[in-house]
Amino acid sequence: MKMHQVTGLSCLIGIAPNKLLAKIASDMQKPDGLTVITPADIETRIWPLSVRKLWGVGPKTEAHLKAVNINTIGELASLPLERLIEEFNNSCGNYLYSASREYDESQIVTHWEPKSSSRETTFQSDIYNWQEIAKNLADLCREVSKDLKRSGYRGKTITVKVRYSDFKTVTRAKTLDRVADSVEEIRKAAFECLARVELKNKKVRLIGLRQSRKGRCIIRWVRCPIVSIIR
Repeated sequence: MKMHQVTGLSCLIGIAPNKLLAKIASDMQKPDGLTVITPADIETRIWPLSVRKLWGVGPKTEAHLKAVNINTIGELASLPLERLIEEFNNSCGNYLYSASREYDESQIVTHWEPKSSSRETTFQSDIYNWQEIAKNLADLCREVSKDLKRSGYRGKTITVKVRYSDFKTVTRAKTLDRVADSVEEIRKAAFECLARVELKNKKVRLIGLRQSRKGRCIIRWVRCPIVSIIR
């Protein structure tokens, strides 16, 4: 069943040997279409396109290329590497040289660990009762703890978000001595954060809680055929 029939959204899909080509392909049949590009199609379907269609070429780079009479990806591909480095710099020149020839060895991320787990509640009407605010925060602590345990992750930094009735939003954070997922540790840190939020004579529209990991997340890389989808 077509995506539009299910969601009402249009969808552009590009299938190609690498990410760079797939991104270009996914933009070729607007507003709703599937484009397949093979290595044999590069000269006839990719090289005639404007240099602006090349991923990473913005207005300034396009203007620079047009100033030296380079308007298409094919014309860019005809330039030697030395000329591109001379016109731009070593990094940009090397990228344009490789990209215009559709060389792309960047890998696909198919799995990543979440950097945070969060929950929030928007009230149907603004509240100002501290006990009601505290009850909702305690509920969020339980939900975040369950989410972490279900996914097998732990966090070290607790952040409480409060949005007032005038839509001003404040956040307060606390970093624990160690990673944790227990509701008791999360709740203790969350209420320490809440104590640093101005609530006197304030009406609250939203309260949120986030537990985040410290440091970089671990990513597993794999190679696979490239499909680029833009909704």
